[in-house]
Amino acid sequence: AVKGRADAVRHWVESGPHGLAPDAAPLPRRGIERRAPDACLLMIHTSGTTGRPKAAMLSERNLLATAQNQIADFPLTRDDITLTCAPVFHAGGSLICTLPLLLIGGTVILQKHFDPAEVARHLVEDGVTCMFAAPAMWQALIGQLEERGATAPALRLCLSGGAAETERSMRLFRKMFGVAL
Repeated sequence: AVKGRADAVRHWVESGPHGLAPDAAPLPRRGIERRAPDACLLMIHTSGTTGRPKAAMLSERNLLATAQNQIADFPLTRDDITLTCAPVFHAGGSLICTLPLLLIGGTVILQKHFDPAEVARHLVEDGVTCMFAAPAMWQALIGQLEERGATAPALRLCLSGGAAETERSMRLFRKMFGVAL
């Protein structure tokens, strides 16, 4: 239904309701088109904290600046491991930790959807060092880890967004993980 209204899209890849099958034929390779660094490269969605979520058009320059700032500010290194469990169509899932670590050669674990038990398992077993999640996700994760009596010893950077975080969650978080949320 969208295809007829998206005149600027040049290449379409169709998939079933569950994405491309693992044994799908490789996509045909096309030559890389030269693009202006300020032309729209990606459209992602904001959280909608001040109203409805908005589609934000980002350029290559926007993406690189965002990644470089996060690498420097947090700071992120190629030794970091992130678990991406927020939707990647959203800024939090794609631009916070995920893209910067891909850029510098860190490790990104992609989880198809948020499952608190699976997130807890990854934090305990896979040495996740940094992660973004919305407040409701962090609250579910705190409950899951409390239930297991588990900790996440490698976790050093925890980012939250999309809604206001509660003081209770922030206190519990610092107590459980030894880092600020």
